[in-house]
Amino acid sequence: MFKTHSFCYIPLIQNLVAMLSNDEFRKTLLEAKCKNAHGKFEHIQDGAVLSDHPLFSSDGTNTLQIILYIDEVELCNAAGIRVKKFKLLMFYYIIGNLPKIYRSVLSAINLYAVAKSEDIATYGFDSILQPLLEDIHKLSTVGGYPIHLKSGNLIRINAALVAYVADNPAAHQAIGLKESVGGAFRKCRFCHADYDAMQNGFCEEDFDSRNLEQHLQQCNVISNAPKALKDHCKTAYSINCKSILCEF
Repeated sequence: MFKTHSFCYIPLIQNLVAMLSNDEFRKTLLEAKCKNAHGKFEHIQDGAVLSDHPLFSSDGTNTLQIILYIDEVELCNAAGIRVKKFKLLMFYYIIGNLPKIYRSVLSAINLYAVAKSEDIATYGFDSILQPLLEDIHKLSTVGGYPIHLKSGNLIRINAALVAYVADNPAAHQAIGLKESVGGAFRKCRFCHADYDAMQNGFCEEDFDSRNLEQHLQQCNVISNAPKALKDHCKTAYSINCKSILCEF
């Protein structure tokens, strides 16, 4: 018999409907001004990435910033014989628009999905993140996606994934890089440094940074490479596959 593998997730849009139906929460969230008007870097929206983003380049009114966070939890004794068998990978997110006083409390953290770590190792992250991607695409609609509140009122909002936070193994695995950097020629997810360069360079200017365009080209090279060269290309670029996060 075939074993069934599954994961649990909470649809983003349905959760937003529940949260925005709370009048106090909706007012606090939609009226919050995160961008600093004094030229200081105090919030993620003060950076160039969000300042140049089409959804956030203006005042960002009714545009939500989704910050995704991933971490593992071990349900059994970490020293026992069943270690890793029941380990779960938890996907959380917070809304970056919330003022710091509200964003730092536990109740501001929303659960997106729960999956077995061993299933992630088999099937990857893409199937878990696919429902989130579909909701994010809907929330990127020009003019705003219609949200029907429980009160019967209608508001239009946009949203985008602005940050993905994880430890090194989860970060590398989710973006399609080699999880273990020991067997990779390029060992860093931020630049193309090899082992020798990492021993001799100490400033950002000493390294060639990775970028999305170059990353997609390298993924295309790996995809089209003959079978005999595919593993060599993966090791050279430290890339296993193209991640669904490239489409967010």
